[in-house]
Amino acid sequence: MFRLLLENEYVSEIKSSAVDTITQERLKFADIFTFVIKYIHSRDVFISNVDLLLDEHKYWENMEIYVTDAEIFVKQLMGELCQNFPKIFELRSNSDINEHTISYDMRNMILTHDIKTYGSLSLYEYISPIKYENTYLFPPLLEIIQLYRLLYNPENAPDWEAILTKITKLEKKYVFIMLEEFVSKSRDILEKMFTTSLNTSKQRVVADDDQKCEQKDLSVCEQMKLSSINSIKELILGFLAESDYIVLDSVAYAVDSAQTVELSDIKIFRIVSGNKIEDDYEIFVNFLSKHITHGFLVKEKSVFLPNDMMIKKHIIYMIYHDKKNKTTQKPLIEIFNNTSYELINFHVTEPYGFRIADPITQIRFAYIEVWTAVIAQKMYGLEYERFQAHMKQVTKMLKFYIKRIDIYELKKNYFGTYINPLIHKKMILLETAQQTKTNFKCFEF
Repeated sequence: MFRLLLENEYVSEIKSSAVDTITQERLKFADIFTFVIKYIHSRDVFISNVDLLLDEHKYWENMEIYVTDAEIFVKQLMGELCQNFPKIFELRSNSDINEHTISYDMRNMILTHDIKTYGSLSLYEYISPIKYENTYLFPPLLEIIQLYRLLYNPENAPDWEAILTKITKLEKKYVFIMLEEFVSKSRDILEKMFTTSLNTSKQRVVADDDQKCEQKDLSVCEQMKLSSINSIKELILGFLAESDYIVLDSVAYAVDSAQTVELSDIKIFRIVSGNKIEDDYEIFVNFLSKHITHGFLVKEKSVFLPNDMMIKKHIIYMIYHDKKNKTTQKPLIEIFNNTSYELINFHVTEPYGFRIADPITQIRFAYIEVWTAVIAQKMYGLEYERFQAHMKQVTKMLKFYIKRIDIYELKKNYFGTYINPLIHKKMILLETAQQTKTNFKCFEF
């Protein structure tokens, strides 16, 4: 019986019929989405949609948009929709998490997020959106960072093949070309890519003695400084090898690619933690204080991801004084909080004993580093040669790990605590104790 069904392609016909039914059902709402597209035209509104970036968009299931002053915008949009369509819209607005949802006949249609600018950057300078017909789309780099997060989340395992297909297309169509331009193009080309000029004369803030050391080739002071810094790096490496922290970036790449770690290649240690930053800071300071007398401090730094409200980054700095008693803050350890809310697969390296994040995770954080470096370039005009060299190194690491993606490999070493994003939002609301969630119907507009 089953053989007969297969021979007559019965299952395929059912699947095809189901797809047609779903398509027709989605197309019933096409007029509403067309109206919204026209409404947001000429407004500072960005749409997040990978299918549009890939020219594979068939119909709208829902629309996810980002805008400044989202609460004001979404109420105005709600009023327009109620005037032009049957009055069965509902707006669920929650200002505590800056998220607002418009539904039509109990079907979620439009999810609106509030977006903030950084420093003196305009919204367009910050996001660098892609123009698509009469709208602006989130840039491919932001989308690909989120797709890689889905690709290492075991909850999404049934969709990994489809997710990886989209990632591969985005990388080929946009991201690889962008990285190649960062690495190989001239200063003039790069200046056109950024909304602020690249500053070759602007130097990083360092102590006077550090500047003198950099001007001499293996001078006495340089050797002393490198010896001291390398000793601290060795201490941190030994500590990480005995810890539960998951290692990223240069240390991970060095071990995975060459099975050795050169201290000179480590600019900063990047790790993933599931602890509160207060606990991590205390752990590292207590350890390092046994060996060195310098002071320490910790700062939270933005990762500039408007579509990820869960990720946090902190940097632990070492404080020391030069001969003129000037204070210098040297970044030592960059800590991401990801294993406090998601699972990350790792492998243990021998003979070091580091917990190294798997290739998919390494790629996501490498893309985050690209994104933050580009934003920093726009805001502060980093030294051009330094920026370009950094992009070259990150690109090299990306190419190495992309070749090692294997979604079919058995993931044996997950570490962390998984918290569903919806649960995370509820946790935030409980912490704020405000829960200013408000529902609006059409008769209120």
